[in-house]
Amino acid sequence: MLTKAYKIEDILGHDDISPYRKDDTGPLFPMENFRSRILGRQDENVDIYEVNATTVNIRKGPGTSHDILGVLKKGTKVEYVKSNAGWLFVEVDQKSASTDDILYGWINSKLLTKV
Repeated sequence: MLTKAYKIEDILGHDDISPYRKDDTGPLFPMENFRSRILGRQDENVDIYEVNATTVNIRKGPGTSHDILGVLKKGTKVEYVKSNAGWLFVEVDQKSASTDDILYGWINSKLLTKV
């Protein structure tokens, strides 16, 4: 295995080293899950959160200055992808949001409860 042959201890993307300047592997790539699988870590489960406020804006970026992509209702489930400065980049569960569209975006972590 390459990780043993080259003594790889961790895998980083540009956005881990230089946040806000570089954004690859890209926001849709599940880096935490990838790291777990490649490095043989035990925790490969995805984290599921639920909207805990009446309505929550899902945004294009981590902060209120970013455009709103949509509004989620209380109880909507989302799957954690990555985090940045108190914001979580998530994939919205299509069933709990009653939509056929796949939606990714940023939500303030204070507005979510881990399920």
